[in-house]
Amino acid sequence: FQGGIGELPKTAATALGDRIRYNTEVKRVERREAGYVAHLSSGESCAARAVVVATPANAAAKITRDLSPTLALALADIPYAGLAVVCAGYERAQVGHDMDGFGFLAPRGQGLRLLGCIWTSSLFPFEAPEDRVLLRVMYGGAPDPEAVHLADATLLDCMKRELHPLLQIKGEPSFARMFRHQGGIPQYVLGHEARLKTIEEAERAMPGLVFTGNAYRGIGLNDCVTSAHNATKKTLAHLQ
Repeated sequence: FQGGIGELPKTAATALGDRIRYNTEVKRVERREAGYVAHLSSGESCAARAVVVATPANAAAKITRDLSPTLALALADIPYAGLAVVCAGYERAQVGHDMDGFGFLAPRGQGLRLLGCIWTSSLFPFEAPEDRVLLRVMYGGAPDPEAVHLADATLLDCMKRELHPLLQIKGEPSFARMFRHQGGIPQYVLGHEARLKTIEEAERAMPGLVFTGNAYRGIGLNDCVTSAHNATKKTLAHLQ
């Protein structure tokens, strides 16, 4: 995706055209004999034979609370961890490492606060000129919930102190940008399988209600695509 991962939903949105409602929150979903009714923040409602819930789990809990309190509780019990990302650019001559790879993850116990580093320009050469290096350094997650709240200067100093020796970087980055995702990573903590069972039982009890996303069986893009395909199959089977 040369324009970023956002190209995927934008392409889907283009195919759907004016059937998409932007900037409109679904407040709750109600079950009716003929299917479901979604009540919107605009005061309007939409009737449908099937509902695919692709929001984060905490939002899904609010949407479905009238359908099943047990279901809503299982969804609300899926915790999320925040993530802070430092994107930094360097001239290639500043970086002593050969950068032949995709990056690395840092195990806990190594004395590093960073979670890992993605060598973006090695993975996606079109993301930077040939004589430049683009890196994404991640902080936070469940082991370090405070990292997402750190000031920009603190994150940048931490990144330089930890990453520069590892990649043999000399000098300052030519640019740096900070991005924060307050609820970026769903956590599959103890009891997750039981929560999934509750969600799957709700899907069976309420045909046409389908859940998809990274809160259930995998947080990566590939997992989300697989989840979306499975949701599509369930929905089409119900509508036929």
